[in-house]
Order: sequence, then structure tokens, then C-alpha cells
Amino acid sequence: MFGVPSLLRFSPLELQRLFCGHQKVVWTAYITNDWLAGTVQEEEEVRALTEHITPVGRLTKDSPLFLLLISELAHMQNEKRSAFLDFVTATPRLPPGGLPQAGIKVATRAGKIVWSQTCIRTLYLPEGVETADELRYALDEAFANAALGGFHEQNLAGAPS
Repeated sequence: MFGVPSLLRFSPLELQRLFCGHQKVVWTAYITNDWLAGTVQEEEEVRALTEHITPVGRLTKDSPLFLLLISELAHMQNEKRSAFLDFVTATPRLPPGGLPQAGIKVATRAGKIVWSQTCIRTLYLPEGVETADELRYALDEAFANAALGGFHEQNLAGAPS
């Protein structure tokens, strides 16, 4: 516990980052002067995404679908990055420690929709996706409709007995 006067040592931005996290989703796990200035090189983000998102099942780091996802994530604007994190982890921000601590996994599944299990932080991509446009569309649909059944928990709750 500490008194309110001790908080006056921090700027409003520092307090916001301490309590709410960084509002900009930066995939790179490597803190550099560019990152502190709010810019990050795409190659650094691709490297961090490849290192810290784990393909499972039949998906590998060399799978075309995994590579499409990494490219799409690296090119996303901040709003969609937050939507991705919320969809997969149930929080729109990276945890303290960044992407390495997020524990995100990616797998494939039959069907035509992107699906997630937030409790195990796993994203399921449709096996038939072959192009960046198809993946972008599928992700956009999943993000837009997440509250209507994009999550495993909601699918189970609405499933007929």
C-alpha cells in the first residue's frame, strides 16, 4: 500500500501504462530505441511472431497457413491487433512481458470459420484458407461476430443437448 502523493511522481502516461498496459500492441519482444519511440521494423515483428506463436497439431512454422497468419498479424493496424488478442486471449492487450508471455497457439480445423478457445489461448484456422485475402476476411468475420459465438465457451453454451 502507498499513499496517493507517491503517485504524483508519475506522469499520467506512466500511470496509464503501469495500470492498463501499453495501448499500442507491439508484437516484438525486443525493446529497442525504435520501440520506445513507437516505431518497430516489420522484420522484428515477423521474427517475434514466428518465435512466440506456437503452431500445434498438423500446423508447423513452415506451413503456408501459419506463414499467412504471421504476415497478416505483422501488417495489422493497432485496432485489429487488439481485436485479435481479445479474440484469442480474452484481453485486448499483451500481458506484462509481451508476446512471449501470451502463450498463443494456432491450429487448423475443418469448417469455414475462425474459432478460438480463450481458456487455452488457441486460435483455430479453417484448413481451406489459401490466400491472404481469404485469411483477412475470415479473421475480420470472426472479430466482428465474436460476441455472437466466436468463442468456444459461447459455442458450448448455445449447443443443443
